[in-house]
Amino acid sequence: MARFERAADVRTGVVGYGAAFDMGRRHLSDMRKAGMTPCAVAEMDPERLAAAGRDFPGIELYRSVGEMLRKSAVNLVVLITPHNTHARLALKCLRAGRHVITEKPFAITTAQCDAMIREAEARDLMLSAYHNRHWDGCVLEALKHLHEEKAIGEIYRVDARIGGYGRPGDWWRSSRSISGGIMYDWGVHFLEYALQIIPENIVEVAGFSKTGFWAGPDPVEGRYERGRGLRGGQVRQRRLAEPHGIVARVESQAGATGDLGNRGQLRLRRAHVRDDTTTGR
Repeated sequence: MARFERAADVRTGVVGYGAAFDMGRRHLSDMRKAGMTPCAVAEMDPERLAAAGRDFPGIELYRSVGEMLRKSAVNLVVLITPHNTHARLALKCLRAGRHVITEKPFAITTAQCDAMIREAEARDLMLSAYHNRHWDGCVLEALKHLHEEKAIGEIYRVDARIGGYGRPGDWWRSSRSISGGIMYDWGVHFLEYALQIIPENIVEVAGFSKTGFWAGPDPVEGRYERGRGLRGGQVRQRRLAEPHGIVARVESQAGATGDLGNRGQLRLRRAHVRDDTTTGR
């Protein structure tokens, strides 16, 4: 793989400049802050392409990926498109000799991911996925409590959730055939959290989703599992901070749990633990 002597030698381009979350502008701005050189945008919507020209005066504007690859000297392409297009576009860019970063999720089938990785390795090109929530402050702050301070001991399980109280949106991100569904769209964020929180290899991942309507911000009642000296029982969770409250629950071998809030606070809970040395059982 060719190495760049300076960050400024990395000429970057984005495919997709949609208005949702303003991600095209954010990617190009952050790459420019890192010292790289934004040089191209490919976008099929004329209005959004014009917006890119206003945001980055002088940047090259293209109506298609093929045109950008033929005419531009861009050497790093970031894909900010619906998830079911990632594999096709990534392969197109890799075959044109460009390094590629896709927005998460990487793709929506294992076969697509494998094909992308094989192509990048065969051409000695960089291929990666962008996980913006790797740097979420709530997780980075919690890592200090969990790993440096050992606030609840060895962690063996993480439960995380996302939900809202409004009507679920009706757009492409809600379509399983386009985005992979909510488990791909949001589930990858939770998996990214877990990879940071649990230092050992993860042996099992399970997810459940439901589309419906939620009533009011009342406490949510749940049940913790019986095992490892824990007595099964009821627990009650309250949202720790607006707007999303508890983003994850972590459990340790010692039987302690902690609720991770969306601002990095950690509320500790001590479970009832049977002490066999004192009870004689």
